[in-house]
Parts: sequence; structure tokens; C-alpha cells
Amino acid sequence: MIIRRTFLVYLVLLGGVYLAAYLSEPQNTYVYYRVGYLLILVGLVSLVWTAASLRGLEIHRSSRVLRQQVGQIFEERFEIINLSRLGRLWLEVRDLTDLPGKRGSKVVANIGQHQYRSYYSRTLLTQRGSFLLGPTMISSGDPFGLFALEKLFESDHKLVVLPFMVDLEKFPGPTGRLPGGRALRRKSLEVTPYAAGVREYAPGIR
Repeated sequence: MIIRRTFLVYLVLLGGVYLAAYLSEPQNTYVYYRVGYLLILVGLVSLVWTAASLRGLEIHRSSRVLRQQVGQIFEERFEIINLSRLGRLWLEVRDLTDLPGKRGSKVVANIGQHQYRSYYSRTLLTQRGSFLLGPTMISSGDPFGLFALEKLFESDHKLVVLPFMVDLEKFPGPTGRLPGGRALRRKSLEVTPYAAGVREYAPGIR
């Protein structure tokens, strides 16, 4: 659990209330004590709320293809499922993949009990390589912003980005007289070998 800076303001406010109760007139003390008890109740509710904010949550990431090339758009679907009986006011989804230009991070609000929310992220692929699609971090907290809780979801899916490729309509061949071309019928000053005059190789022949 993470204690936010707002909690320090909360402690200062709580201490100020009890200090005012100590310095005030006896007939006004009960007012400050009631405010102090209310602040303590708010702190306890925030603590319990935050502790239960991520229970029963699942996240799934899926994509149609895991092999693309530079210049294409990679589309990925994020699905957050609430299996708990408690609704979620807000959730922050953070995409921790090392894919350049990632756009999977988002804040999702108002997920009811046994409901789900989904969204798509689209990323322009600018670098080739193999990228792990994860992990994914989910964080939430109480409505007063005193505490926060984080949960990490690992992933073993990888995206392979291939180099940019261009289709060639016509591939020109090299010019010149290379072996394998058409036969040239003309006189030669050198004696050409005949298959009947070639003997088999034996050890010692140079």
C-alpha cells in the first residue's frame, strides 16, 4: 500500500483539530472532538476501501497478430474484469511494455459488480525487434486520495516487429554474358574439353 501526500495534509488537519480542542473553551471542546472523530472515521474507511480496491480484478490483453513490420499499426485489446461484489470507482491501467510509442495506459471509471470494461490501443510500429507485451500495472485507491494500491500482472506474449519490406514488381537481372545464358556458337582459339576425354580423378594427380 502506498501513502500519498494527501495523507500528510490529513494528519496536519487532524492534529490541528485536536490542538484547537485543547486550546478552546471547555464548552466548545465537544465540537472539535466530533470533527476529530469524523476525520478518524474517514481515515479508517479510506484504509479499508483501498485494501479491497483491487480484489477480484483480472486483466486480459489480446491481439489478432503477433508478427508485423515497421510502419504498420499494432492494435491491442485491454479487458478489465471485476469478479467482486463491490463496484470500482476508478482504476488506472499502466502499460509497462518496452514497445516504443505504447498507448495502452488509461484510466477506467465506474466498473460495477461482475462487469467488465474494455478498450483498444493502437501503436505505430517504428522499431524492429521482439517486444514483450507486459507487464501491466493496475492501481486504485480511496475517494479521498489518502492511500493507493498497485497490482502487477505478468505476461509472456511477445510481438515480433519485422523490418520494413517493399514489394518489387519487376526485378532487373544483371547484364553481361554469364554462365547459364544462351549458347554462343563461334570459333575459339582454345581447345574445349570433351566429356569423352576427361578421366576420373585418382590420388596423386595434379
